[in-house]
Amino acid sequence: MGAGVLTDEKIAQLMTMAKKVTSAQRKPKIKARHEENGYELLGDDDKTTFTIYTRQNTILGDDFSCGIIWHAPSAEDFTLARYNGSSHVHRNQIEGDTIVKKCHIHRATERYAREGRTAEHFATPTAAYHDLKGALAAMAQDCKIDGLAEPQLDLDLRR
Repeated sequence: MGAGVLTDEKIAQLMTMAKKVTSAQRKPKIKARHEENGYELLGDDDKTTFTIYTRQNTILGDDFSCGIIWHAPSAEDFTLARYNGSSHVHRNQIEGDTIVKKCHIHRATERYAREGRTAEHFATPTAAYHDLKGALAAMAQDCKIDGLAEPQLDLDLRR
């Protein structure tokens, strides 16, 4: 697949493909008041690769995000989904609706990509989680990710 827009069908295929964690970053990185971590994944076809990232503000507990990135064969990276905390207001630019300080899930859509926006800009509010650990667990379930062991989920959240 070369440069271009991901179709909704391809996005759905990538999201529902079974994935297994192959490696985890051993020590979180601290960057400008955020603690970041990462995981590498392999799809069940043994060739499709993904990365998960987590990001937690070290001061504000509700300022967090985790996401899943697909590494396309063309060497392009596409964020398929992001699970964000409630620390900010999000506006869906095409629809014009606003999510005010609620946890929300961004999902890649062909429509946003075709409009020249980031594919994963569209978001919907959720009550499925309220912290980074819950967001990561929700993403693991939604994206069919196996191998996130409990120690990896025990994130050091400073509140």
